[in-house]
Amino acid sequence: MTTTLLYLSWICRGTLALVFAVSVTAKTRGAPAFAWFRHATRTLTGLQDRRADVLAVLIVAGETAVAAGSVPARTAPWAAATAIVLLSLFSWRLARMPDAGPVVACGCFGSAATTRRVGLVRNALLLVVAAVGAGSTLGVAGTEGTDLAGVLVCLVAAVLLAAFLVRLNDITSLFPARL
Repeated sequence: MTTTLLYLSWICRGTLALVFAVSVTAKTRGAPAFAWFRHATRTLTGLQDRRADVLAVLIVAGETAVAAGSVPARTAPWAAATAIVLLSLFSWRLARMPDAGPVVACGCFGSAATTRRVGLVRNALLLVVAAVGAGSTLGVAGTEGTDLAGVLVCLVAAVLLAAFLVRLNDITSLFPARL
């Protein structure tokens, strides 16, 4: 049982680190990308320029903390808790958006706009990953092993899950049914 929890911890921590690192990188890869994100923050929140800009910086700081904090086991539960707070707030805001058509692109995973439902599904999946990651990491506290084969398999699983979550817009656009 401990080995299973350890593997779950590694997969969830790796997935959170990768997904949030991609999100931060997409928003901060240059001045135009961050300007896009600041504009999207203003549009999505309805806040005035100054407050929306501060919120954009705080979001990037929080996402950076999640990405970096998910790697070490000691800080992973705190990173997962931060992810849960951020994802809950993002989901709450998305749920309040109109259901028709694409939502303004936030720049989290590139410039493509997402639909409200796809964003909510992605956030729900990430909330599950964060909760399972926090729980499994706390459940195996102090038993970190160095099973190289296990670490590699978990790393591959984390990369695959992160790629699925990051590219969810593209995956859902392949199918004619709306999600």
